[in-house]
Amino acid sequence: MDAMDTTEQEIKQLFQKDRKTIFEPSSQTLAHVLRAIHSQPELKKAKSKTAIWMASATLSLAIVAGLAWTVINQGHAAQLGSHVMVRMDFQNMGKSSDIIKGEIELPNGVEFYSQQFPEIKDQRKLEFDAEGVFAQGQFPFLVRTTEKGVQEIKVKFYNSQNQVVAERSYKINVKGEGVTL
Repeated sequence: MDAMDTTEQEIKQLFQKDRKTIFEPSSQTLAHVLRAIHSQPELKKAKSKTAIWMASATLSLAIVAGLAWTVINQGHAAQLGSHVMVRMDFQNMGKSSDIIKGEIELPNGVEFYSQQFPEIKDQRKLEFDAEGVFAQGQFPFLVRTTEKGVQEIKVKFYNSQNQVVAERSYKINVKGEGVTL
């Protein structure tokens, strides 16, 4: 065995000995490392950004929930005496081929409005042919509010046997005095 082999074996023994040695830092060293990690400005910024993000996400969710509740329970907001464009959406109605006509029914406090046909304001109900309406996907009409409170416009759909096969509704929450056109 020559000197080269002996040196190689000694080096191998040193590496094997070092592999078995486990480095255990002192408690002071661990405390120092943890303090250094927690005092880094990047981590503080990340924590504050996360807190701001969480707060804004929570606030946004609360606002959306509040608006959804208002729309669902109180409907579209309008001023007394104002005109409201109602767009009844008829998409996703299921079997629209069974429907041959529709009927819009207004509550007290709401009247139909048309400059061209002013006499329409005296009607409480208005029938329409469903075929043309379903081709467009919606049926817009104009109403005028005459009383305060939540007003619900109802639309019924009838089949060829004159049976109600579907219904839709639209709420208007009428408040205060408005501008009349």
